[in-house]
Order: sequence, then structure tokens, then C-alpha cells
Amino acid sequence: MFYLYSAWTTLSVVHTHYLILGLDEMNVHFVDEKVNKYLILYHIGLNMTVMMLVVRGIVQVTQMNVVSYALSGIAGIGHILLGIALILILIQIKHASKD
Repeated sequence: MFYLYSAWTTLSVVHTHYLILGLDEMNVHFVDEKVNKYLILYHIGLNMTVMMLVVRGIVQVTQMNVVSYALSGIAGIGHILLGIALILILIQIKHASKD
């Protein structure tokens, strides 16, 4: 079913999030096992965030009556995981550059 919906939704930023946040890792190859573990955390946070953007966009387009706080909470957890993973990766890179 197609919806004639022309207002802004979070669906418009899904591609941008994947493109920009996915490119962070594309040209970088890490040897350190700790960094690779943190990258798994990074990808979990990225996918969690993007899934919630898609779900929220679908809710906006279909105008479903869904509790928005739960969606925001899960998206927030995804953002927190992204931030923590990015900080841990940068700390490991800093330690590796000192060696």
C-alpha cells in the first residue's frame, strides 16, 4: 500500500545515517582485537539506531497510535552504544599510536 505522505519523516535521514556512520569504518583496517570488539558494539548501536529511525518513520507515515517514548528510548540506547564504541575506538587508536 502506498501512502501519499509529503511531510518530513525520519525515513528521510535513514540513508544519510548509514552512509555517514558506515563510512567511518570503510577505509580503516584495524589489527587490534580490542578495536574489532568495539566495532561490533559500534555496528550494534548503528543498526539499532537506524532500525528505530525506520520504525519511527513508518509510525509517522501510517499515523499509528504508538507510544513514542519507547521508540525514543530504544533509539537513545542505540546512540549511546554508538558514542561509547566511538570513544573506546579512539582511545585504542591513541594507545596504539604511542607504541
